[in-house]
Amino acid sequence: MVEVSIIMPIFNGENYLNSTLPCILDQTFSDFELICVNDGSSDNTLAILNEFSKNDSRIKIISQKNSGPGVARNNGMKNCNGNFIYFMDYDDYICPEFLELNLNNIKNNDSDFTIFKVGKIKNNKFVNERNYIPFDEIFLDCNFNNFAVDYHSIKENVLNSYFAPWTKFYNKDFLSRYEDFVFNENIAYEDVLFHVKSMLRASKISFVDEILYYYRIDNPNSVTFDDTSMDIYPVVDFVCEFLKNENYFEEFEQEYEFFKTQQITFHMNPPVSEEYFRLAKSYLNDVNLDKNEVIPINLKEKYQIFFESDTPEDYHRVYSIFEEHLNLINERNRLLSIKNCLVSSRSWRYTKGIRMFFQRFRRLR
Repeated sequence: MVEVSIIMPIFNGENYLNSTLPCILDQTFSDFELICVNDGSSDNTLAILNEFSKNDSRIKIISQKNSGPGVARNNGMKNCNGNFIYFMDYDDYICPEFLELNLNNIKNNDSDFTIFKVGKIKNNKFVNERNYIPFDEIFLDCNFNNFAVDYHSIKENVLNSYFAPWTKFYNKDFLSRYEDFVFNENIAYEDVLFHVKSMLRASKISFVDEILYYYRIDNPNSVTFDDTSMDIYPVVDFVCEFLKNENYFEEFEQEYEFFKTQQITFHMNPPVSEEYFRLAKSYLNDVNLDKNEVIPINLKEKYQIFFESDTPEDYHRVYSIFEEHLNLINERNRLLSIKNCLVSSRSWRYTKGIRMFFQRFRRLR
């Protein structure tokens, strides 16, 4: 038995493993196992894993035929021995204190899982910061080593947050209480329902107020780059079925409409098939924009453009014009904000006399 099991599905990861594996193996907390699930890679992934495992017995290698990350994570869970579970992507990076800080927090709060701040990797550089559930903005002046909530306090993030499994550090006891805590298999967006179940079932969710994870946004092998848009429809159905079966639907009806509208329209970027477009019309036909207080205005406008369009081409043409209009408004607001800051500044007041002098001088000329 080890304290932590890190489960990492890998498909053709030869370009990333030599940087990802060291950041895991060099953690300040060392009592963990790293379960690498080789998902039918056709490159040098397995050779790299074997080489690293020769020097570190914490690495366990499982090979399977190419079946997708859902099958790989489920396979890892079946073979893990840790008291805590973390799902990591093979092309990302964790900070040296990742395990130590998450363990301290989850134990201090006796929580079901922790959430933490993350950043991005682009062109092998760490950029930005993203706080998917902004605990530090919602709960001010908190000691997060002694603070936990359930979904009621962060309800808007249950269905409309980032779904990636690497956003959470799990207590295995929590996952073991439910037989259906598995990832959807043979489908993209396999992590959506797992996230929703986690958020609704957890009695204690805690937060580590540190940037601990950096995820890569430019990996061409990522599912994000594949044409898997049609898979969003069964995923939407899975979420709806779960909410109804567990008696959450009435409480989350408006949030579900937001989720459904956001996900389906998000995957409508060109080129989009006629089949996807027609299915979208069918799935979104029952959304009540007038009564929904959760869907933001810009998404409601996008929805209206979509339903007034007869073809995917019509939708993209009109929506591109709408986006250009929004960009112009945002730029205007940005410039007005700069102007207001400048006009209200101390230097602007102090130079008033100089500006008046030059105005009079120009009139005299």
